[in-house]
Amino acid sequence: NTLSSSLSGSWNLDSQTSGAAVTNAMLTDFSGRGNSGSIEGTPLVSTGLEVHNRNYGKSFLFQSESSEGVRFFSDDDFNYNRDDNFSLSVWAKRFHPNTGSADPSTGTGAQPIFTRGAQETSYGIDYDFIGNRVRAGVRPDGSNIFIQHTLVDDLLEWHHLVFTFESGSSAGMKLYVDGDLKGTSTTTGTGYRITGSNDFTSSVASIGTETDSLHIGGNNVLGGSSRYYNGFIQYPRVYGRTITPSEVNQLYLTPDSITDTKITDVKITLKNPVDVLPFDNLFHTSSV
Repeated sequence: NTLSSSLSGSWNLDSQTSGAAVTNAMLTDFSGRGNSGSIEGTPLVSTGLEVHNRNYGKSFLFQSESSEGVRFFSDDDFNYNRDDNFSLSVWAKRFHPNTGSADPSTGTGAQPIFTRGAQETSYGIDYDFIGNRVRAGVRPDGSNIFIQHTLVDDLLEWHHLVFTFESGSSAGMKLYVDGDLKGTSTTTGTGYRITGSNDFTSSVASIGTETDSLHIGGNNVLGGSSRYYNGFIQYPRVYGRTITPSEVNQLYLTPDSITDTKITDVKITLKNPVDVLPFDNLFHTSSV
């Protein structure tokens, strides 16, 4: 399976109990690359996303007043630069038990969803809660390069968000929402300013720090004033290549990435090729 083989990081709480506090021991990297995590604040295990007329697994629940997030550490797998190809996939729904908007109680700006770094030398997906826009992109210097898409529900319902980066392409950065492409931006040409010494990679000394590590939730945004995230996040995944539109759609249609394929075995006699006998149905389960 090309999706699972290109995973650099994958985390979920599906085997945990709703209402329990998230612990570091729960942050298993299901990609097999051993990229462990560390909690900030006291995030909780919550009920999973509801989409396609069913529920899936368990989610992370963050509240901004408790300064909550999860950091994932890797010196090699997440410190991408302008010459790399990579993708982020995540499900998100903003929520707060005491407010209807899930906006922070004070201030303006953005809330991080799935980001690496803050401000300069960063990449990822965040949410501009003033403009009601999902943003995805990179920030190599004092000005960000990102794609924006306005959500009419203010991200108060579950949405699947994917950011893909392909070096040297006229449509190298792409933002998908619920399987649909919502915008692109170039990673080549005269208008693309990540050249020379300019890049969005972190220094080796900083990649494991709180500011520069990969996060879900937390307080690191691509640009503007940052505010802690309120709500649910589920199935964050990092791929070490640019996943295709069909793969994005596959992740949207099967959020837990478990697919059941019905296989019918067939017996054909040499004497009569039309004498076809189906055996019992077999089921194969795979995860990506």
